[in-house]
Amino acid sequence: MLHAELLCHLFTETLPSVCDNSSHQMIWSSPEILQCCSKVPYLANELLALAATHISIIRPAQREQYRDHATQLQIHALRTFYSAADPDITPRFLFSSILSLHTLCATLLFRDTNFDAFLNSFVHYLRLHRGVRTVLGGSWRALRETTALGPVLGAAESQLQSEGSLGPACSRLLTLVQQAKLGPSVTAIYQDAIGGLQLAMTSAASPGAWEDCTPAVLAWPASVPLEYIDLLQRRSPDALAVLAHYGIVLHAHRHRWFLGDGGRYLIESIRESLGPEWAEWMVFPDQALESIVTLDPLDGAVTGQDEGYTGLGACAG
Repeated sequence: MLHAELLCHLFTETLPSVCDNSSHQMIWSSPEILQCCSKVPYLANELLALAATHISIIRPAQREQYRDHATQLQIHALRTFYSAADPDITPRFLFSSILSLHTLCATLLFRDTNFDAFLNSFVHYLRLHRGVRTVLGGSWRALRETTALGPVLGAAESQLQSEGSLGPACSRLLTLVQQAKLGPSVTAIYQDAIGGLQLAMTSAASPGAWEDCTPAVLAWPASVPLEYIDLLQRRSPDALAVLAHYGIVLHAHRHRWFLGDGGRYLIESIRESLGPEWAEWMVFPDQALESIVTLDPLDGAVTGQDEGYTGLGACAG
C-alpha cells in the first residue's frame, strides 16, 4: 500500500511541483519513460524516494515516517544502480538527475544545526553527484538526439548557453581570487568553478527558469571541479566564498519546496563562518538576501521585489 501511495503522489503531486512546464510533465507520461520507470528497479526506487521526501516536507506530523521510507528506498536504489549492467542510458540519466535533486533537497532542508556537519553533508552531495555522472559518461548528445528526453534536454541546453562574459557578481569574485595570489593552479580551479557559477546564474535568469529551475540549480554541482570539492572539504575560505555565490542561485528559487530557505542558510552561515574580514567577498550574496527574486545574468540586478516568502526552513529531525 505504501508504494501505491508513493506512486500516486509522485505523478500527481511531486513531479508536477518540481517543474511547472507542461511539456516537461508530458515527458513523464510518454511510453518510453513510463516503461523505464516500471522496468528499471533503481529508477523506480529513487522516484518513490523523492515522493516520500516530498510528503515528509508537506506533512510535518508524518515527517520521520516518510523520511525513513525515503532513506531506505534511496539506499536500495544506489546499490542497484552501481551493480546494474543495463546499457540503456535513458534510465541512468533520469536516475542521475532525480538523485541529484533529491540529495540536494535533503542536504539543504534536513540539515544539521552545526554548519561544519552541514558542509560535510554538502561535500558528500557534490562527490555523489559527480560520481554518478561519471558512470553516465558523455551521453548527453545521444540522449538529446535519440530519446524522448530530447525536448527537455534541448530546453536545458538553451538555458545553459554562455554569454561569453562574467556578470558583476562572478567578475568581482574572480578578481578577488586573482588578487589573493593563491598560485596558478588554485586560481585556475576557482576560475573554472566561477565560470560554472555564471552559467548557473544565466540559467536562473532565463525566461524558462521560473517554470523549471533544475538546470540552474543542478548545473554547477554537475560541473564543479573535483579539486574545488577538495578545497571546500578543507574549509578553504575562498572556496566557502565561492559556495556562497551558489547560494544566490538557490535563494532565487526559494519558492520551490525542494530548496526552501537553503540558499539563505548557506549565505548567512558562510558569512558568520568567514567573519567581517571577508565582507568584501560576500557583497553580492548579502545583497541577494535583501530583495532578489530572480537573477539578471549580467548585472545581478533585482528584477522583482521580495514578496515575503520565507521558505520551508530546515526540517527538524
